[in-house]
Amino acid sequence: MKVSCSDDCNHLSSNVVAMSEQPLLDLQKKAHYQPLVQQIVEGWAVGKPPLPATGKPSGYYRLTNYLLDYLLANGALPTGIHAMPEGRDRNNVIEPSFPVDFDAIIDASLNLDAVGIKQTGNS
Repeated sequence: MKVSCSDDCNHLSSNVVAMSEQPLLDLQKKAHYQPLVQQIVEGWAVGKPPLPATGKPSGYYRLTNYLLDYLLANGALPTGIHAMPEGRDRNNVIEPSFPVDFDAIIDASLNLDAVGIKQTGNS
């Protein structure tokens, strides 16, 4: 059986190419934001007791993931207070949600313009 392709096939083909490029763009954005996220979260972690299992304070990885996801979705840093989602530790025990004041943890010395990032309102 022979299949012919119309203009619709060409349109679909270009969509497939565009869709296959999206994961690469997301990885590039993630790599771009990762050092900034790490710097902010490490600053937040100062003075908080580390957990024996990870050496990081409770909520460290949830905050890291939340901030990175926020940046990827919005292209800007959050402002104001945001509630971190509940999580589960290694023993599947629920860890409660906690508030994070992004205005307080995002240090004024970060050169956000250098990395092309702005802060947005609470969302």
